[in-house]
Amino acid sequence: MLMYRLPFAALALAFLLGACGAATPRGDTTPRGAVRFTCEQETAWLEINAQRLGPIGMFHEHGVLLPAGEHRILVRHDGFFDHYQLLTVVPDTVQMVSIELRAIPD
Repeated sequence: MLMYRLPFAALALAFLLGACGAATPRGDTTPRGAVRFTCEQETAWLEINAQRLGPIGMFHEHGVLLPAGEHRILVRHDGFFDHYQLLTVVPDTVQMVSIELRAIPD
């Protein structure tokens, strides 16, 4: 009797997992481009479209994949003026963006 239950249980599990669906939508054809950032202050925080991503040094090698179009960039670090920039992402390209923060005078 056990030999009949095992295949049935495996088939039921496969059916349930298949019914869950994919985590990402299929056929997403949104054009995207990659942006790599460089900054002398590698611990400065990078924000794109008001979403805080992390230290800018993390995005030098692999960059960030963004939908094509205009994006708001903010880079901030203690002791420096905030850097604001509008960036237009071009599809199917890798753009290098160099950020130079200006120190706040004493």
